[in-house]
Amino acid sequence: MPEEHRPSFAGGVHLLSEVKLQVRPMDILYGIYPNFPMENLTNSIEYQSWGGSLSNTFFWLIQFGHKVNVVGTVGNDQVGQALVGSTNPTIYSLSVNPGNSGKFTYFTDSTTGELLAIFYNYYETIHINKNESIKPDTCLIGGFELQTIDNSETLIYPANRYIINLGGVRDGEKLTNLITHLVDKQIVVVGNATEIEKFQSCFDKKTIIITTKAAEGAEIKINNDVIASTKPYNDRPIVDVMGAGDAFLAKFLSDWFKSNFSEDREMLVNALQNAVNFATLVSTYPGARPNAIIDLIQQQTN
Repeated sequence: MPEEHRPSFAGGVHLLSEVKLQVRPMDILYGIYPNFPMENLTNSIEYQSWGGSLSNTFFWLIQFGHKVNVVGTVGNDQVGQALVGSTNPTIYSLSVNPGNSGKFTYFTDSTTGELLAIFYNYYETIHINKNESIKPDTCLIGGFELQTIDNSETLIYPANRYIINLGGVRDGEKLTNLITHLVDKQIVVVGNATEIEKFQSCFDKKTIIITTKAAEGAEIKINNDVIASTKPYNDRPIVDVMGAGDAFLAKFLSDWFKSNFSEDREMLVNALQNAVNFATLVSTYPGARPNAIIDLIQQQTN
């Protein structure tokens, strides 16, 4: 692709003193970009979706320098509908269509961590390697994907920790069934105040609850006790637009991963505040693709 036609991301963007986002230059050629430089994560993450409600979270995690191992998929969401097995059992063929609620989706080789593909434009079809022998430490589940899970025993991959994004969850019974099935695992639910209140009866006392409160910052409850809470960034609310919750979750998880999931109060307060600050900035640009958000923030902070 000619140099002048290569879409790229601005490099070295710094968001406030509290939130630093290093955005690596990136070229996209027909949805494929090999050898994307990424740092290792202490814990592998299973991204249990092929787009849909978590693709923006996935995007930001990659931008924060994390490696995400894709080892499986569940559900029949807007992207999953296009997922079919090929004659090779280790390969998926995936076609992305305009129904995708996410803007960017990344796929990496589960064994080597090598980036296999970035979906940017619609109507691209590629082959995705899968390796279900990789057992992740942490499994990330989106609310839209949760709606399609009818049998937790066969569709939920084994992990030690499950993080559930409540955005898109509509069926409290399915959420209750999932939490019951994972009773001996660490469960973390993330949502805004309305979502948390709506599904409060689904959680047990061990569930770690992370709540965003728009104009009031955010808080974390463990064993029903608030152990960390934050203030809004510059007295500005997190605007409830698509992508703001994904940005909050990604920034919080990025810091939490790096602490090896510590429950130290000071660490959690800092991670929460960073996430609130970042989500507030992202929510300033509703509907914008992540690369547009990065460019706008860079212009604002220069």
